[in-house]
Amino acid sequence: MSGRVIDPISAPNQRFEGNILDPSSSAELAAHASKGRNVSGRSWKVRPQKRASSLITKNKSNGRSKSWAKKEQERMLNREVKSAQLEMVQARIQEKRDKRERRLENERRRAQNE
Repeated sequence: MSGRVIDPISAPNQRFEGNILDPSSSAELAAHASKGRNVSGRSWKVRPQKRASSLITKNKSNGRSKSWAKKEQERMLNREVKSAQLEMVQARIQEKRDKRERRLENERRRAQNE
């Protein structure tokens, strides 16, 4: 078989030079050769996937627990946001009611005038 170059599908970090059928042709392909075949059968997806739990350790502050004051502050902010959303919804409902009342009143007036 002739040597092929893998064309990236969407992400630029999926390009590997060399023959994908012969993993020893490239160091990057050789590193992933022992992983086995993908369940999906998509052999071009040889980029190692990282777990989300491993990303947390890169930033030290992500793993720390928040202080009680910080948690209370976030809870208060969430309560304020929810109450503001509820007020907006109630205002919209009231506007619809008022508009419906106005329309019905206008229809009654038109019916009386005829």
